[in-house]
Amino acid sequence: MNRHRLGLLAAVSTLTVLVLAAACAGGGDATVAPAPAAPSAPAAAAPEPAPATSTAPEPQKGQPQRGGTLLWGSAKEMSSPHPYTTTASVDGYIKETMFEPLIRQDKDGAFRGMLAESWTVSDDASVWTFKLREGVKFHNGQEMTADDLIWSVNFILDPDNAARGRGALNADIEKLEKVDKYTVKFILKGPRGLFGLTIAEISRLHVIPAGSIKTGDIKVQVPPPGTGPFRFKDWVPADKTEVVRFDDYWRDPYPYLDGIVFKLIQKSSGRQNALRAGDVQMAERLRPTFAQRVQKGEITGIQLDPATLSGFRRFEFNFESPLFQDRRMREAIVRSIDRQAFMDEVYFGLGQPMVVPVPPGSDWEAAVLKVAPMFELDTNRSKQLAQEAGYNGEPIRFIVERGQGEPIGESIGRMLRKAGFNIKLEVLESGVYDEKQATGDYDLTPHGASFRGDPIVAAAGSIRCEEGERHTRNQSRYCNPKIDALLDEYLTVSDHQKHLEIYAQIMKTVLRDDIVMVYMGWNRTRFFGWRDNIRGFGHPGHGAYTAYEKGLFTTWIER
Repeated sequence: MNRHRLGLLAAVSTLTVLVLAAACAGGGDATVAPAPAAPSAPAAAAPEPAPATSTAPEPQKGQPQRGGTLLWGSAKEMSSPHPYTTTASVDGYIKETMFEPLIRQDKDGAFRGMLAESWTVSDDASVWTFKLREGVKFHNGQEMTADDLIWSVNFILDPDNAARGRGALNADIEKLEKVDKYTVKFILKGPRGLFGLTIAEISRLHVIPAGSIKTGDIKVQVPPPGTGPFRFKDWVPADKTEVVRFDDYWRDPYPYLDGIVFKLIQKSSGRQNALRAGDVQMAERLRPTFAQRVQKGEITGIQLDPATLSGFRRFEFNFESPLFQDRRMREAIVRSIDRQAFMDEVYFGLGQPMVVPVPPGSDWEAAVLKVAPMFELDTNRSKQLAQEAGYNGEPIRFIVERGQGEPIGESIGRMLRKAGFNIKLEVLESGVYDEKQATGDYDLTPHGASFRGDPIVAAAGSIRCEEGERHTRNQSRYCNPKIDALLDEYLTVSDHQKHLEIYAQIMKTVLRDDIVMVYMGWNRTRFFGWRDNIRGFGHPGHGAYTAYEKGLFTTWIER
C-alpha cells in the first residue's frame, strides 16, 4: 500500500461519518454495506464471486505464493476454544479461520452461499429451506450433511450449552425438518424477513459434526472439527492460538498460508515494537501516533491501513449487583459521564460521541432521539440521585481488559470518582475478563461492537432475557419481558418505518426508562499493520480480518 494513503489519518473521523451515514440507506452485516430494506433472501444463492478488491492494498504484482506461517500480533486472546460460547470480536475473528456460516453478506449487502449452496424462502418468509454443498469436509475428513446442521442448531438452542447464538436462533426457529441428505427446512415462529441477517455470521450459527461436543460441556480444550480454510493446532491460554491450512478446503485455492499463529500482545506499544522488530509480520489495533511516524518516514518497512469503521464503545450495569437495583443510582452514574472528554482522552479525539449504535445522522438515530434524548452531564444532579438511592461510598467494581481496556477504565473511573463514587478498577487478562463478564462477577464493565446493518439483529442478544448462570450475550443480566415481546414483533415485520418505531420504543426503555447501558462513542483510531513482504491482505473496515472476499484467507508471504 502506498504510504501516502496514511494521509487519511487526519480525516479519519470525517471519512468514517460519511461512510456510516451512507450505510444507513439499508445496512450491511459484516461490512456495514447497504442491504435490502426488508431482506427476504433470493430464491437461490448467487454464485460465489471471485475475491474482490479490498479497501487496503492496491493490486499486487506477481502471483500468490503458497507456504509460510504468518505471525499475527493480537490485542486479545481466543478466550476459549469452544465453538459456540465465545464468538464475538477477536474470539470470532480467530474462529472464522476454522468455522463457517451457511450464508454471508458481501460488501454490497447481497447474500452469498457459504456452506449452503442455495436456498429458498416461502412467500411470507416463515420457512427457509437450505441446500448444503455436497462434498464439504470437516477437518476430520468426514463429509458435512443435513444431520450435522440439524444437530448443530439444536445444540445451540439447548440452554445448557450456553451458546452465544441461542437468543437469536431461539427467537426465530420453531423446528427443523430434514428433507434429504443435504437439505434442511427451517420452520420459523412466524414471518422472519431478517432471518438471513441472523444466520450470516458464525457468532450465531456454524456447523460442526453431530455429537462432537457433549451437552453442557463448556470447558473444551480442543475445538471440534470445522469446515474452514484452517484447522486447529494449538491453544495456550494468555499466550497464543495456532491454526494450520486445511488441505481439503472446499474453496480452492485458498488458503495460501501454511498456518497462522495469533500471538497475544495486549499493549499496543508491544504490538508496534514486535512489528518493527519482525517478531510478528502483521498486527491489529495499532495507534494513530505510530501511524504518524510511519507516514513521516521515521519507521520503514511497514504498511498500514485504518479500520475506520472499527466500532463503538458502551458500558453496562450488572442488574444483579446490589448497588444498581435502584434506577436513580444508574442515572447518577450516567449523569457523571462526559462523552466528548472520554473520546478525547481515550481515542485522541478521533471519534464521535453517540447515543445509539447506528450511523450518525441516520433515520435510526433520529427516531430514538425523539423519544430518548441523551442524559446531560450534571455532577450535582448525579450526587443528589446517588444520595436519594442510599449510596454511602460502597466500592463499585469496574472490570476492564488489560491493554485496550485500561485507558477506558482510567477515563471513566476518573469521571465517576469526581462525582463521588468509590470506583475500584480491576485490570484483568482477557480470558479472565471474559469469564467474569459471563458469570456476572462485576458491577460495571465496558463492551465494544460494530454496526452490522440492522441494529436489532446485531444487538438483540445483549438485551433479551437469557437463562442460566453463565450469560454469553446478555451480560448485564437485564430481563424485561416487554422488551422481548418488542424484539419478537420487530422480527416479524418488514416495513422500515415500523422497524424505526419499534426500535425507538426499545431504546427508550433500555437507555432512559431502565438505563441498562450507556453508549459512549465511535472509535476511529485502529490501524492494521504488516511487513512489506506480506501480500493480498484486505479488510472490510470495521476491525475484522477474516472477511471472505479478502483477509487472512487470501494473504500470502512473498519470499
